[in-house]
Amino acid sequence: MLLEAYPQILTITQVAEILQVTPLTLKRWEKKGILIPIKINGRGDRRYFKDQILEFLGAAKQ
Repeated sequence: MLLEAYPQILTITQVAEILQVTPLTLKRWEKKGILIPIKINGRGDRRYFKDQILEFLGAAKQ
């Protein structure tokens, strides 16, 4: 699926699919400060902004 088809706020599962990594990898990256999500509720569900992922992908290509 093209990134343009995704909503502006993405779940950890959607981001894992886009980046072709596991949700566990995203959690590890969060701990290392590589890709920081927002947490939206008391459970700490992670969400990412699509612009943040586009920026990350641009940095990863360079």
